[in-house]
Amino acid sequence: MLAPGGVAALEERTAGRVADQLLWAAKHARPDDEALRAAARRFQALVRSRNNLLHSKPGLAADGAARLLRDRDAWSPAEIIAIAITFDACATEIERLIAA
Repeated sequence: MLAPGGVAALEERTAGRVADQLLWAAKHARPDDEALRAAARRFQALVRSRNNLLHSKPGLAADGAARLLRDRDAWSPAEIIAIAITFDACATEIERLIAA
């Protein structure tokens, strides 16, 4: 999991499964690497937001504005950009830590 192609080797590649495996690998493969474990926990915390955005559908928010909607979450363009930046920062940090 902590090597190139590690995610591809997983049978079930859902975001939640990848997060669980990343956290397990960070705890067991590098038990002294608190930064990697913290980054894995951040990734795991982002799974719900990732799933809500990815599985959202176009619709109208309560104010009539066009939005992506899922489970009462109405994603504005600014929120989509903000969460994309958060996802990217987390992925970049994990990649950096794994390569170290």
